[in-house]
Amino acid sequence: MDIYVLQIIILIIVTGIVGYIGGLVGMPLGPVRLFFFLIFGIPPLVAIGTNLAISFIAVISVIWPHVKNSNIDYKVAFLFGGFSLLGSFLGGLMSENAPMEILIWLIIFFLFISALLILQSVHFKKKRIETTQSIKFFNKNIFKYSFSNFLGMLIGLFGGATGLVLGALRYPILINYLKISARKTSGTNSMINLFVAVFGLSGHGLISGISGNSHFDFKIFMPLAVVVSLTSFWGAKSIGKFSEIFLLKLLYVTLLLMTLVMILRQFF
Repeated sequence: MDIYVLQIIILIIVTGIVGYIGGLVGMPLGPVRLFFFLIFGIPPLVAIGTNLAISFIAVISVIWPHVKNSNIDYKVAFLFGGFSLLGSFLGGLMSENAPMEILIWLIIFFLFISALLILQSVHFKKKRIETTQSIKFFNKNIFKYSFSNFLGMLIGLFGGATGLVLGALRYPILINYLKISARKTSGTNSMINLFVAVFGLSGHGLISGISGNSHFDFKIFMPLAVVVSLTSFWGAKSIGKFSEIFLLKLLYVTLLLMTLVMILRQFF
């Protein structure tokens, strides 16, 4: 599959910008790349698989700065993330038969709701946002634990099928529901994104081997992987330079832009 040099240059620029922002807010911002892949005429299955592989590189690049700066709640990452990775693997397996248009409209809806919830936590709460401890998973509130894991698995399922890790949809659960600070949420979400990307790619690889349909393009992947690894690492290293309120504002603005990008993708 050939694409023009100009298109590769545009993809490199876009990937570099979203890589830095993604490193700051703890998500690889796959919907932005997926939008450009599709409008440049890359076949959907190839776009989905390649995008997920680039998200994997982006997430690997940001993990160490988060570990070094103690930005990860490991209990939440492994327990909440465990259900997310199961959903992602199943979504990857379903990717060739999933009703893609319905899934994408659901993702658009959830992105918008996520942005509104975080906007509310910044601008419409009387109390100042402070760093809080994550909830204890094995506490009295078994419903909260079960419901958050169900949502995590559902998000993983949607993401695996559409080639997105959908870290954006986990943000309001981690911040508003599990009560983790914005800084810790960024690192914890990155760790969960890593699990989701690995298992989603495994699902895509398995179904691709069974069906014989390609889900990956190495020529697109290589230049974008190099760029996203550098800019995502830079973004994650810069996280300590910004206040928690700034990160939350950047997050909901990014989510709203992602919502707009996905809507544009649907109509154009």
